Amino acid sequence: MFNTAFSETIEDDQSEARALERELLERAMHSIKQADEEPGNFVMRISAIQFNIKVWSFFLQDLSSEDNELPDDLKATLISIGIFVLKHLQKMRTETELSFGPVLSINETIMKGLR
Repeated sequence: MFNTAFSETIEDDQSEARALERELLERAMHSIKQADEEPGNFVMRISAIQFNIKVWSFFLQDLSSEDNELPDDLKATLISIGIFVLKHLQKMRTETELSFGPVLSINETIMKGLR
């Protein structure tokens, strides 16, 4: 009986964590879409860049945690993706011709995987 209750609690925690991650990605994508709608608004662009950096930094921190129970190969892949995203976002700060396209695509793909 205790094991069943414990397992249900763990599953609930995981479901809540995935829901939070989806919500963060939805907000990150919304910030990108807003920035794309006003390409001349550099404040909005920087805000979207900063928010996405925070989201991906959070993901990388979680992925590198000893408590993260994802398989090592999946964690390594997601960490590599996260590093790519952060590097792209950092470049976007100074290279205004770079688009959010790759970040938006990755965010959408990751969000679909969290469903």
